[in-house]
Amino acid sequence: MTNINMWPRSTRPLIEPPEITPMPGRPGKNRKKAKDEAVKKKFEKAIRKGRKMTYFVCKYIGHYKKGCPTLVS
Repeated sequence: MTNINMWPRSTRPLIEPPEITPMPGRPGKNRKKAKDEAVKKKFEKAIRKGRKMTYFVCKYIGHYKKGCPTLVS
């Protein structure tokens, strides 16, 4: 019996897949976004490039607290 057509026929009913039940939790999105649709980011990384560092206590440009000349004892 190497061929599936040669197997004996069963008198039992056919096996049906189980019913799909919704899983608990937050429901999924209703639609898929298109490939050309822009993705909205929630948070963007802060960029310090092009900014001048100033320490808020002494207001000098070019350093933070770690390198403040007024705090050196």
